[in-house]
Amino acid sequence: MVATCTKIEIPALVTAAKVEPMRRAVLYDFYAAPRTCARRVRLMRSLNADANFYGICTDRLENQHKYKAAFDALDDAWTFPYVDRYWHWHNLDRVVCTWFVKRGRELEFDRLLVLDWDVLLLGPVSTWTDPVGERNARFINVYENKEPEKSMWTLSSNPGFIEFNSRFEAKKGRPPALHNAYLFAYALPRRALEDCAQEVLEYSGYCEYRLPTLLHSHGYELGNLPRPDDWYPFSNVNGRSISRKLIRQQLVQSDGCRLFHPVYEPYQSGDLRLSPMDWLAEGCLYRTMFNSFRSFVKRHFIRRPSKKHAA
Repeated sequence: MVATCTKIEIPALVTAAKVEPMRRAVLYDFYAAPRTCARRVRLMRSLNADANFYGICTDRLENQHKYKAAFDALDDAWTFPYVDRYWHWHNLDRVVCTWFVKRGRELEFDRLLVLDWDVLLLGPVSTWTDPVGERNARFINVYENKEPEKSMWTLSSNPGFIEFNSRFEAKKGRPPALHNAYLFAYALPRRALEDCAQEVLEYSGYCEYRLPTLLHSHGYELGNLPRPDDWYPFSNVNGRSISRKLIRQQLVQSDGCRLFHPVYEPYQSGDLRLSPMDWLAEGCLYRTMFNSFRSFVKRHFIRRPSKKHAA
């Protein structure tokens, strides 16, 4: 008798867990130029059907009716009590953290891209949110501030900075590892706001060191958002609006910049497309046409001198 072996199928004991898609969201902070803000939200939404768009309006109560078009373009809009414009500029992080504590906790997102009103975003939100891990935070430019005396905000004589340091040391038992970052565009995981939002509201100081320093103290790795190596011409803090010409030059490059700051003009999608005449103005089409015309003229109209033979 010959024994035969029968193949027995053993059911898998462990099945692969279903991976939920990342929930991406933009938080748009606006307080000026209602027409620009409304168009900005619609333009960003046209490029990001899979992202939610939330907003914070921090303008005066009597001006908020002017933002109706912007409110209507958002999935959720929340208003922050007006203090004054300078307070808002100095406390951008506290505005966002107040939003999270009072409203944002109820909204859906795994990664949040925070944008100031004068940022022009011309690409998928995922470009900036997806590189962010659960223990990361990404800014336009973040660095460890080892020379605090070079900034007016971190001078040893600045009252707000003195109070920030004192509270930090009293609470954590060590001096802060100071980090600075621009806050007109940055990306965070939801967990970072759950860990730090309430704490940010307890500290005085200036937003550009307060938020990154507190995030770092909680063990978050700080880094930069995807950006060109030479990023400052496209994301400056000198107040000069980025020109349409520069934006268009970047859009025709596959690896060009897609985030610009500041941009005050109320652009719509059609305003930034390059027509043939725009290419001509930029010199791209001109060079092609000129070279073709020069070759045509040489072939058909310019006689080459005939060779003379010696007698």
